[in-house]
Amino acid sequence: MNEILSNYYFWLFLISLFCVLLEQIAPWRPQKFLRKQFFQDLFWMIFNLYLFFLIFSHLINAFENSFLNFSNLKRLKGMLNFSEWNIFLQFCIGLIVKDFIEWLIHNLLHRINFLWKIHQLHHSIKTMDWVGNIRFHFLEIIVYNTLKYLPLLFLNITIEAYLMINVFSTLIGFLNHSNIQLNFGLLHYIFNTPNMHIWHHDKGKAQKYVESKKGDFRR
Repeated sequence: MNEILSNYYFWLFLISLFCVLLEQIAPWRPQKFLRKQFFQDLFWMIFNLYLFFLIFSHLINAFENSFLNFSNLKRLKGMLNFSEWNIFLQFCIGLIVKDFIEWLIHNLLHRINFLWKIHQLHHSIKTMDWVGNIRFHFLEIIVYNTLKYLPLLFLNITIEAYLMINVFSTLIGFLNHSNIQLNFGLLHYIFNTPNMHIWHHDKGKAQKYVESKKGDFRR
């Protein structure tokens, strides 16, 4: 049982099922379950969350070990040593750090031209729902993981805490893209919601934004 609970893909399945049921029970907008691009997004979900790491796991591990040894950063690993803290505190600190770094990276994806060319796949979605959260170019995995690597390395949180953070982040990401009316109350000042995030994906606004910015940097 512990092996199942410690498996990210088990939680991914539950989160996906949860969001599918929510969209069917209380949809925000009338739309088909098998909408246009659904199977494209399903492909990106399978590739980005499973096949990418299956194919490149050995290469990633080899690069990580070589990088740590060559740069002499092994001695810095866990310099803050949060692994000895309560797992809930590890979760909170790790989530805040991870989310802030990802916000900064996402900002760069919209501002720097060559990064935008990668990220625009995510914004090519025509109908928002839960699986659209994983509609992104696999190069984004490299960009995100590269820039997050050192800050999260220094924290040295436990595998269990990191799993909790990833599961929670996946849940929030799926809910943000879901076709549901979700109100967090005062917590909407902290957490994103579908009715807020859909503005980020608004096609007309995004198209005008892209056409108005022709330089190397997007303001």
